[in-house]
Amino acid sequence: LENNVLESLDHIDMALQLREKSVGIKDAQYIELLCLQANLLKESEPTKAIRAYQQAYVVAQGLLHTNNDAITFWFEQCLSGLGDLYIQRDYIQQGIAFYRAAFNITSSYYDIENILSYKPLLDLEQFYYQRKEYDASASVCDELLSFFIQRNAHNTIHFAQILHFKAIALDNMNKVNEAIDCYEQSIAICTGLQQFEKCESAYANLHLLL
Repeated sequence: LENNVLESLDHIDMALQLREKSVGIKDAQYIELLCLQANLLKESEPTKAIRAYQQAYVVAQGLLHTNNDAITFWFEQCLSGLGDLYIQRDYIQQGIAFYRAAFNITSSYYDIENILSYKPLLDLEQFYYQRKEYDASASVCDELLSFFIQRNAHNTIHFAQILHFKAIALDNMNKVNEAIDCYEQSIAICTGLQQFEKCESAYANLHLLL
């Protein structure tokens, strides 16, 4: 671990101990500290990171009834973090379940400017794509597209991005006509929004298919 990471972990550990032994308060800040600790440990010490996330999970779950936005946010971060780590350790079904549980929370506060509202499901799509499970990848893209349509967000750069991802998955399944259709829809949205730089990759991929 780098010195700055070690220093941050020391500060977090001291803050956690203070709250546990002196203050005795387990609230949103306590959950946040555990999640920050887990994030720092994710790459180097995944077992410790899982333990920190699990502790945060238990505390947050016991406080969800308070309807505190900060607790809900860190509970979702905890679920997403556990999803990452379980999949990293090849506990695939558990990891997928955590991603979906996280999405159930984030989807309730969709914001057109905030990728976090659908990031857990996007992480799941990328997971399937990296495993070359293209059919599953395209299926999750359809879930995301439906998610945007239900929120009248079908003319957004996020919608265009998911169409692009779906096109790539379809292309890998040799479903060329369907891939072309998705690329063209994505380009049309980006052009309409004057986000021309967002079209470049889709144009390049579409050119290869025509």
